[in-house]
Amino acid sequence: MITVEYILDDVPSVRLKEDRGRITYRAGRTLTVPQIIAGLNARVAELLAKGHWFQEWKGDIVAAPRPAGGRRQVAAGPPRLAIEYRLDYMPNDDVDITEDRGRIVITVGQHLEPPELMRALSAAAAAIVAGGRWYQEWHGEVVASDRLRYVPTQRVTGQDETQAESDAA
Repeated sequence: MITVEYILDDVPSVRLKEDRGRITYRAGRTLTVPQIIAGLNARVAELLAKGHWFQEWKGDIVAAPRPAGGRRQVAAGPPRLAIEYRLDYMPNDDVDITEDRGRIVITVGQHLEPPELMRALSAAAAAIVAGGRWYQEWHGEVVASDRLRYVPTQRVTGQDETQAESDAA
């Protein structure tokens, strides 16, 4: 089971802690929403660069490349997996989630205050995890959002631009 939680806490910045099947983001109580968003983007980029999160997309695994030696590494160029937090004017919504091959964009309304933001992001993360497409490799074990039905056999290490465009259509 995978859970992701966003908490306001007595920390000076945005912190991330990863455990088996769990990510906890802690943001300082004195931070503004733009500061929290910037911190979340920095922390999630660091997390994904470690290379042990992957997405199942239409039967393929989208992950950071893994050299013959074993550990994954992120190649130069655009990231293979990306999660981006954005702040935007959304008068009728708190959060909008867009997921595509190797990418999630979480747009949050600029009207939210930090406590509302953290609640909205926790709910958004629960919805993403419930989709069953994201997995964590934790010390050799594959951790899924629920019982793992199968692991696709074809590993995709980069986004095929032609395929991605046709997937979006």
